[in-house]
Amino acid sequence: MIFLASCQQEKKVDYALLSGVIKNHKDEKAFVLFNGETKQLSVDENGHFQDTIKGLTDYAYLRYGRSGVEMYIVPNYNLSISFDGKEFMSTLHYSGEGAENNNYLHEKRKLEESLDKELGPSGEEFENLYGMSEEQFLGFQDKKRKALSELLEVNNDLSDGFKVLENENLKFSYLLELQKYPDYHKYVANKPEFIPADKEFDKLTDIGQYLTSEWFLKLSSCRGLVSEYYWEKIVNSEDKSPKKYFDEVINSEASDKFKGLLASKLGYYLPIDGAYKHDFFKGVMALASDKNFKKDFEEKYEKTKLLEKGKASPVFNDYENFNGETSSLEDFKGKYVYIDVWATWCGPCKKEIPFLDKIMDTYEKNNITFVSISVDPSEWRKLSEEKSRENWKKMVGEKQMRGVQLFSSKGMKSDFAKNYGIDGIPRFILIDPNGNIVSADAPRPSDPKLIELFKSLEI
Repeated sequence: MIFLASCQQEKKVDYALLSGVIKNHKDEKAFVLFNGETKQLSVDENGHFQDTIKGLTDYAYLRYGRSGVEMYIVPNYNLSISFDGKEFMSTLHYSGEGAENNNYLHEKRKLEESLDKELGPSGEEFENLYGMSEEQFLGFQDKKRKALSELLEVNNDLSDGFKVLENENLKFSYLLELQKYPDYHKYVANKPEFIPADKEFDKLTDIGQYLTSEWFLKLSSCRGLVSEYYWEKIVNSEDKSPKKYFDEVINSEASDKFKGLLASKLGYYLPIDGAYKHDFFKGVMALASDKNFKKDFEEKYEKTKLLEKGKASPVFNDYENFNGETSSLEDFKGKYVYIDVWATWCGPCKKEIPFLDKIMDTYEKNNITFVSISVDPSEWRKLSEEKSRENWKKMVGEKQMRGVQLFSSKGMKSDFAKNYGIDGIPRFILIDPNGNIVSADAPRPSDPKLIELFKSLEI
């Protein structure tokens, strides 16, 4: 008798299993965001879910309602998640394959929040951090880096590959903070000529090298660092000409995948107006290879054409006024309108308030109306409309804020904010007496260019 034996290669698993239970689950939706994709988890009426996740690239993001946390998922994981829908952060726990790596990330998030509390109350962290002297800033970042590194080292159960990845992630996150400091400090400390002197900032001299590293593909912190590097090159160049910097990347040894990832990061910075907007658009399109991204980016670019100088301004109607009435953009026709889109939780927004006061001292009797629109309601910050309105009224009253003070009940999701492409604040807009756009992204009150613009219009 002859026995026939055969070997069949085991099929490689290209997905992870994700399951769990949510206590006190109601109508909130659960998502996993990864590699530019969004996967909604099917949660039953009892809060149970089970799903497969494909196309993973290590780090992901779990979102439940208004809460969210970074995750680490790779193929072969069989990860179970449990939490209370009412107390997401304090009750979140992982078990199963991959639990050690993810419980570490949760502990890391709590440690970062604890360290950031040293920067003061919510809404003041930005100003307090970047208002620090160079020595203070580096001291804080060094303390933060050491605390996070120690947390990583004491977690002995982490997988070897994850530990290597997370070490690099901490390094790039630190470099990203160094990269932000000079420009943000110029703004917060009102020191336009500031240049850092410490040699620690020399680590930022050749960030472009990371474009072709494996970490650019794996880590959003590295991609953020490189995209900020090229963006700063563009905006800080004398001619504001992005072409030579895009050509530098296009002609580099970076693969099409790397170039496409950089394109997706830079695409966020598409200027609303400005002479170099078209060249910036062409550069991103030349870098990109993903058809869906190029289609979406082209649509975004076309929308900015509706916000060019001379176009009719998008409108807002019946916004709540601090005085208890309502106001619409139409009410201010016949005068220039300078609009400040802001929120009480936004540090850079509050930084502009005293500068705006000085502008009003000079111009409020002229042919211009100053309007401030609060977009306080925010899912991301877990701020309801009621609580946001309370915060808005309190700050406007305490700071005795002048001009027309309005409240947008839908926050950044209002038609006005969406039509102006507002995805970050503060944002300033200047409209002419006929209701047409002068600038959809006007200079801030702290920028001397605003006075130059007003003078050129003979306001």
